[in-house]
Amino acid sequence: AAPRQAAAVVTAAVNAAADQIVSCGTSASSLAVLADLRSFLDGPITRHFKQEEVALFPPLEAVIGDQGGPTAVMRHEHQELHAAFDQWRALAAEAAAQPVGATPAGALELQRVSRQIGSYLGQHINKEDNVLLPMCHRFLPPAALEEVGAKMKSVP
Repeated sequence: AAPRQAAAVVTAAVNAAADQIVSCGTSASSLAVLADLRSFLDGPITRHFKQEEVALFPPLEAVIGDQGGPTAVMRHEHQELHAAFDQWRALAAEAAAQPVGATPAGALELQRVSRQIGSYLGQHINKEDNVLLPMCHRFLPPAALEEVGAKMKSVP
């Protein structure tokens, strides 16, 4: 539930900041919110994806296979989200380079990509909560789950 709550809070703030940039131009507060999302994407979200790919997916794939199943879908979504993050970072950098009060040329695209990330991240987390994690509890024995947890904690 923590990743879902953090993602919801951060993306709501970013959507509001993007809306403000479109309607009123940049401000110190809207740029600070964009910087917060950049930190969130570069830190906790990137680490979370890496934890899944390194610690969670391999033991689950050893049981259910890795061809076209839920872990393949999740890996594909990680790639799509990283591409959206890269696009968003470029648009946010363009906004940050503008004088306060200016509306960057990419403001509408920043708004669109911000909303896309929030929506897609929410859908991705729902799949984790409602498909992936129940599968792990169904197919992995308790000792394997403990090992996954310990390995996830060790991922930088």
